[in-house]
Amino acid sequence: MPLLMRMRISISNCNTGDAGWPGVATDQLQFGRYLQHTIDYRSIFGDVILNHFGHSAAALGTLIPEHSYIPVNFFGTTAAV
Repeated sequence: MPLLMRMRISISNCNTGDAGWPGVATDQLQFGRYLQHTIDYRSIFGDVILNHFGHSAAALGTLIPEHSYIPVNFFGTTAAV
């Protein structure tokens, strides 16, 4: 299955980590205007690096420095970290 198709199918399976859904009330918006983010984009990159490119978990520290990887299950499965 093509990568973009897999991404579209499995994006609905992503979890929001420990942050949960903050809500859409004015006092819950960033700057009173923007939705709060619940997934760090670096964790999505981590899923791509591990599950699509096949790199090891040890490589994540070099490829994404100063980030603690939290699997978001972007592809529907997560490699062991």
